[in-house]
Amino acid sequence: MNKDKKILMVLGGCLLTGFVCAAIVFAAIGFFLVSTPSMDGGFGDTKQADYLDQPAPLFTTTTLDGTSWSLEDQRGKVILIDFWASWCGPCIQAMPHLRKIHTKYGDREDFVMIGVSVDDYRGNLLRSIDKHDVTWEQLFEEGMGWENSVARLYEVDGIPHVLIVDQEGVIRAYDPAGRQIDRALEELLGV
Repeated sequence: MNKDKKILMVLGGCLLTGFVCAAIVFAAIGFFLVSTPSMDGGFGDTKQADYLDQPAPLFTTTTLDGTSWSLEDQRGKVILIDFWASWCGPCIQAMPHLRKIHTKYGDREDFVMIGVSVDDYRGNLLRSIDKHDVTWEQLFEEGMGWENSVARLYEVDGIPHVLIVDQEGVIRAYDPAGRQIDRALEELLGV
């Protein structure tokens, strides 16, 4: 094989490799755009459409210490509901940000932050709360895990999952993340 043919084969191979790499990158970008929250705080799926700007379904359940807790009793407050579990890595990664939110707004009369654990066992949850300095109230139903009544009511099938409910009981953010949570709270709390 002469030198010119070798050069053409190498160039052809490089071009083919470049096209394959470009296809992989574009596929990854497409997946990222489809599977990450949009700027309005949701994934653009039908669940978001079903819940966003709709009255939050009311529920009554128990806190970790067995006290009754009702969403209806929170009317007039902005409510951040965080669905999570002790075994969920992304949930644990979100904890520092949630701690900052609770530190910033937790003392306000017009704000409440509540966790909904989909853990099965109280001991695992208690260890995680202690380890990660979780200071906000937790709703928990022993042994229910993913069958937790609040998680089922809101059709939560992945965690972490955040809902923000306004003072009138309307869901204003469905599964926002990071700065989207901050913006929604700033707007609703007027800060």
